[in-house]
Amino acid sequence: MTASIAICLTGAMRALPDVVDRLNENLLSVFKDNSDVFVYAPIDQHIASWRPAIDKIRNTREIRMEREDVSNWARAAYRKGGFNEAVPNGFWHTTNLPGNFLGCYDGEGSTWRDNNGNMLTRAGSGLCQLYSTRMCMEMIVASEKRRNNTKYQQVMFTRPDLVWLKPHLPAIFLDPSIFWVMDEDVSVGVVDS
Repeated sequence: MTASIAICLTGAMRALPDVVDRLNENLLSVFKDNSDVFVYAPIDQHIASWRPAIDKIRNTREIRMEREDVSNWARAAYRKGGFNEAVPNGFWHTTNLPGNFLGCYDGEGSTWRDNNGNMLTRAGSGLCQLYSTRMCMEMIVASEKRRNNTKYQQVMFTRPDLVWLKPHLPAIFLDPSIFWVMDEDVSVGVVDS
């Protein structure tokens, strides 16, 4: 049977060892063999503690792990769009606004600087989350091509730090034309928790 649901599990995996059994029991077992799971994980200094938990995830179609450098990826994407190499000050200042969630930790040697050469302080993880989503979507599109261009009917995004306390609704109850978000998790902008 060809899976009709793609499930993206993206983000920092440090909590995965604590939640992987509930993830399998209350999310992945609900969809049984009707889902393919795509895992995108940024590599961090704690990989030895969470890497074994990835191998416990049911129905894994593809795993991609890398040491993220979202700063340089954002710059390259900006230049690829036909803009010159100097990213507007406004963008960098936006990432530094208190209370926003665009920040992202790139590890040691981060090169996020404003046009005056000052290192920017980045709180939050919004850019990393957007990058992770993009990486997962690339895996899904490649999988669809390998499946003779058979598209997944539904795509679900979840995080490795969510504890699935109860079983997810079966897919038959979820209209694929609707974007579903937990009703207790309404935020302004990008929902990141």
